[in-house]
Amino acid sequence: MRGLSVTILFAIPNIALGDGINIVNGASGVNESEEMGNGAIMGKKILVVDDSHSIRELVKITLTNAGYEVDEAADGLECLHKLQSNVYSLLLVDVNMPKVDGLEMVRQAKAINYLKFVPIIMLTTESQSSKRMEGKEAGVTGWMVKPFKPDRLVAMIKKFLP
Repeated sequence: MRGLSVTILFAIPNIALGDGINIVNGASGVNESEEMGNGAIMGKKILVVDDSHSIRELVKITLTNAGYEVDEAADGLECLHKLQSNVYSLLLVDVNMPKVDGLEMVRQAKAINYLKFVPIIMLTTESQSSKRMEGKEAGVTGWMVKPFKPDRLVAMIKKFLP
């Protein structure tokens, strides 16, 4: 099994680093939230965008068990529609998808006012440094390569949504 590579391109200040997570630069204004009655953390709603139903389900189960509220989109176009009528604290996005790919979706999402400072993590099979740089230029906050370990995914998200 190939090793997991994680890079955070935009980070919340004063976070202790560890476990191979690389924080490059930046700052974010994430508000503290309360727990809702159903165990989800209020104000910490995550949109998972991936054309693979099985990946979306695995991520949803992982993040729901960690206390996050999770919504799903099957491609970049569906994501952009959901962003018009919902507010999310973090986006978790695949690169290679039909209709609108992940990087183009990020470019368009960053034009939506409230999303300018919302963390966007790419969860993808793409590991080339050129893709990562393209993501950083588009506004991607972090990068995690599939296959991933669920506990590492939760740890990375907690860096942005403590």
